[in-house]
Amino acid sequence: MTPLPRPTKEGRIPFKIPSVDKPCYTHYQIFGDISKKIPIVGLHGGPAGKIAHQFSIILLWQQFGIPAILYDQIGCGGSTLLPEKYDDRSFWQVPLFVDELDNLVNFLDLRGTGFCLFGESWGAGVAAEYATSRPRGLRKLLLACPYASTALFQTVMDIRVSELPRPDRDAIAHAHATRDYENQAYKDGLLAFFQHAVIRTKPWKPEWVDHIFNSGWLEDPVRAIIPIEGSVSDWNVTSRLHKINVPTLMWDGEFDTAYDLASRPFFEHIPKVRWAVFPGVGQAVMTDETPQHCRLIRIIKTFLLNGDLREQEALLEGNKLHNTGRKLSSLAPDTKTGRHACDEEAVLNGDDAVLRQSTWPRSILQRTPLAVVIGLMIFWSYPARAVSSMVFAETNASHGHL
Repeated sequence: MTPLPRPTKEGRIPFKIPSVDKPCYTHYQIFGDISKKIPIVGLHGGPAGKIAHQFSIILLWQQFGIPAILYDQIGCGGSTLLPEKYDDRSFWQVPLFVDELDNLVNFLDLRGTGFCLFGESWGAGVAAEYATSRPRGLRKLLLACPYASTALFQTVMDIRVSELPRPDRDAIAHAHATRDYENQAYKDGLLAFFQHAVIRTKPWKPEWVDHIFNSGWLEDPVRAIIPIEGSVSDWNVTSRLHKINVPTLMWDGEFDTAYDLASRPFFEHIPKVRWAVFPGVGQAVMTDETPQHCRLIRIIKTFLLNGDLREQEALLEGNKLHNTGRKLSSLAPDTKTGRHACDEEAVLNGDDAVLRQSTWPRSILQRTPLAVVIGLMIFWSYPARAVSSMVFAETNASHGHL
């Protein structure tokens, strides 16, 4: 993984957890001067990610001078690890991570100047959950490949695995049945999954392979405890999303692990939200070296610095629609009351993202029965804990005028 630049400030924040009898700390790093500009607080994916996995957020500081605050979530990276709690599923719940985020905001005194949240995948869920409480100081919300519930995430994971070549699917299914995750066939299948759903650029860089298999990331106890078969298996934020009262930008890659069934509830329920979908890429839109990466950075810059997304829509005007065998629709108008129901998502050539404001496309409804069947057929046929928890990127949505 690309090393992070030297932070402007680094430290540990005391984090009092009532059920833990020892001092706990949150490790954080600050890039830039948070006293002069509204910073972005980054929440890594995983769980069991860490600061080093958030290099993409640092780009916003390096290119546009937007300060960034990164931190290791409790149980991860340089924060308190709490190995004595690894078997306690009642402990590793979303409110724990929401409380930690709130504690960080208070410690760094971000309420007055304000702050933005940037969450990736798992981190997007924590950020959204926090935003439903309407915390004082929150200005904007950015969600990369978010999923609204663990069950929906599992469904999309099932679909992504079903898209792999048969030998890889069989190897993953065999590993799940035998609980043998050390055999080479399974590792090959896992690599195929990452190349299909996360980083689709070829050839793969050696450091990406090393990160998956040799960094200890897969073996992290928190990664095994929290995900789909674990302590947050019944987590669902959908019914609370309408409480989010700040402009929200969300995005997905066409092949990521949330698009689009798991991401759609954010689009349907957040009052002020825009959704950008990037064709041809996976979950790592922010780090994958594609033209879509450059387009996403421009969209984020406009969202953060200009206050709305009209510039993005202007950028999209005149782009040629690319027929991929699906009926294409025009972009929705820029008001929530003027939304139209598109039949299918628009797919744009090259580096162009699709900004969506429409109601649920009928194409999704048509695919849903197949998705359910696929999910039921292979739900038990691959290692949800070993595969479903191993993704580190996110999504993006849009309603109304921001």
